[in-house]
Amino acid sequence: MGNAGSIGDWPRGAKLSILSEVENDGNAPSNVRVISTVVDSAGAAVARNVSTTATIDARDQHDFTQEIAVGHPKLWSLEERNLYKLISEVQVAGQAVDRYETTFGIRSVQFDAARGFLLNGAAVKLKAPATTRTTRVLALHCPTPCSTTVCASCRRWAATRCGPRTSADPGTSGRV
Repeated sequence: MGNAGSIGDWPRGAKLSILSEVENDGNAPSNVRVISTVVDSAGAAVARNVSTTATIDARDQHDFTQEIAVGHPKLWSLEERNLYKLISEVQVAGQAVDRYETTFGIRSVQFDAARGFLLNGAAVKLKAPATTRTTRVLALHCPTPCSTTVCASCRRWAATRCGPRTSADPGTSGRV
C-alpha cells in the first residue's frame, strides 16, 4: 500500500501509530502483549495488530508501539461523522487483564496558501470570532480599565477563561 498515511492515499488507506504504556503493578515479572483492534461504526473489525511479547519486571513499565493500516477508511467530515473505535487489550500469559477503548475519526487536515483550510482535500471556510463582541465582554471583565481596545490584561483573562482561540483572533498569541 506504500505510504498509506499520505494525503494522496486517503481513499485507499490510513496508517495508525499506536503507543500503549503498560505498567506491571504486581510483585513478579510478567509476560505481556497488547492486541489492538480497529472497529468500524457497525462493530466490524477492520484492522488488528498483535504486539510481540515483552517481559515487564515487577513495578516497572513498558511502551508497546504498533502500526495498523486501515484500508479504504470512511473519513470523518463536517457532513459525515464517521467514527472508529480502537480496542486495546493487555494480555498476561494469554489472559486478558485490561482493556481500553478509544473513539477516533480518520481525516486529513491541510493549510494551503491558495485554497486555505482543507479537510479531506476539500476547502472549508473558517470563521473568525466576533472581535467586537469579544472586546465588549473583555471590557466588562477587564481588571484594568481599557476602553474598547484589547489590552494585555484582557488577552490574559480571555486565554484563561474563554478557552482556546484561533490565530484569526488578533487578541491572542496564535494558540489553537
